Amino acid sequence: MRSLLIVNGSFKEDYSIIAVSDHNNNDFFNILESCVNNKFDFDLEKINDYTLKIIDSFDNDNDNKKDIVYLLKASEIMAKEGVEVLGIGYTDKPDSYQPLENIINELKEQDALIMAPHPAVLIVNGMGEENIKKYADILDGIEINGSIPVPACYFYNKKAEKWSKKYNIPLVSNPDAHIIGIYFNTYANLISKEYFDENNLNGYIRKNLKEGKYMLIQFNPESLRLHPWVINILLRKLSKIL
Repeated sequence: MRSLLIVNGSFKEDYSIIAVSDHNNNDFFNILESCVNNKFDFDLEKINDYTLKIIDSFDNDNDNKKDIVYLLKASEIMAKEGVEVLGIGYTDKPDSYQPLENIINELKEQDALIMAPHPAVLIVNGMGEENIKKYADILDGIEINGSIPVPACYFYNKKAEKWSKKYNIPLVSNPDAHIIGIYFNTYANLISKEYFDENNLNGYIRKNLKEGKYMLIQFNPESLRLHPWVINILLRKLSKIL
């Protein structure tokens, strides 16, 4: 059910690109991939091992167009050091809980997009500046996170913005959605259509990010609330410290 809600809610323009990056798995992608030969309110086509093309044949958003959503295989992967790295557009997910360097190297070998999620929020496994600096030449993006509640988001996202400039890594917006209310129209990236190639979306995204041919979208009213999942994480972390 969540898969259908996300797909239907993503038909916004002529085409959109999304990556659902659950923790340590790419089950969302796998579920939809297994449905390629089935019929829903959209048609599914497998472009390559990391890209599904989803066509809105029934015009779910009533815009009289057959809009397209490209879904990239992705996961937020936990490393042995207790930090997370975001891999997007890989063929095979690197094993979780191995050294961060191994995970990043495996993603790089697959030409996947490699990003630092919530990098300054160490309490929820952000990479921290030391790792940002170490992998600056490899990282395709450093994240401004849309799920960090106010007022903490201003502090942590400012740090991410600072590190982006300091180490010359593209800054990207990510809703980091853990609840349905912030999946859409919150934190996103408008990327130029230049270099578009549905057979190589990794290359298309990477080139436009490097050349600065994109715009950040940041609108997140949901972050005004401190959601239970945030409180649970904080309590677990505090229990380990105490």
